[in-house]
Amino acid sequence: MAHDAELDRLKVAQEQAFGRKQNAYNAVQSAWQIRSSAHDAMDRAYYDKQIAHKIMDDAWQSYQFVRQHNGPRIDGLNNAQEDAFQNMKHYFDSASNAYDARDGASARYYADQGHYYKQVAQNCVIERRQLVQEIRDARERHEATRPAFERAKANFDRARNEFVQAKAEHLRLQEEFKRAKVAFDEAVSAFKKRLEAVRASAKKVAVQGRLEGRWYSKYRSDDGKIHVLLDKNGNPTNKYPHIHVIHDEYGGEVRVVLSADPSHHPKVEKLPGNASGNQVNAAIERMMSELRGY
Repeated sequence: MAHDAELDRLKVAQEQAFGRKQNAYNAVQSAWQIRSSAHDAMDRAYYDKQIAHKIMDDAWQSYQFVRQHNGPRIDGLNNAQEDAFQNMKHYFDSASNAYDARDGASARYYADQGHYYKQVAQNCVIERRQLVQEIRDARERHEATRPAFERAKANFDRARNEFVQAKAEHLRLQEEFKRAKVAFDEAVSAFKKRLEAVRASAKKVAVQGRLEGRWYSKYRSDDGKIHVLLDKNGNPTNKYPHIHVIHDEYGGEVRVVLSADPSHHPKVEKLPGNASGNQVNAAIERMMSELRGY
């Protein structure tokens, strides 16, 4: 098969397209790994955010429970303190009046009642402070959970953004790979089409050469190579013994083989793939003299 510059160009283009396709495929695989890792990180961040939110929500529910439970009692204590204060004031005033009237027994009784209601008022204040402090403590516990939730939420938002970017990049590279694959398939098709045309032309030339009586011709193609079988008179044959000429263009050589039978090939001569027709014909002539000895 004669050298064809366009076929060589198409072969190079096919190899380059294959390289671009492989590079695009590798990039897609790498992007998928990044996307998968980003997705896993986003899932973990979402779980952490949900846990932090539950802790904060539980603290909020606890705060609401304490506030709702203690609120009415605080209101009641406010009223009870006011009542006790008014009773205390009333009895201390009565004790003062009784003391001025030199009624010692009544003064003592009223004073004792005044001290009693004073203690009641103080007890209300003490209990109210405890209840208010319980509400404050519950609110502080809730507020203490907020920073952890805010951090978890920020981490999730960041992880989600990274996943969205990784997904977009992976999809972009997938499209690039699809385009590279289409370009490679087109390059393969163009190369095969040209190769078939070159082989058809070579076969035509070879048949014409045989008809003209030239020694060397290439007219049959199988297994990607050009073969011709010649008998001792230089005519095409399919019987043994014969000379088997194999033109392997892309293997880079021409082999001229003396085949005595299917398992016995006593002599082989190899020529470079770019050998001229005269060089090949000369090798066939040398092998022909060997064939006549069988």
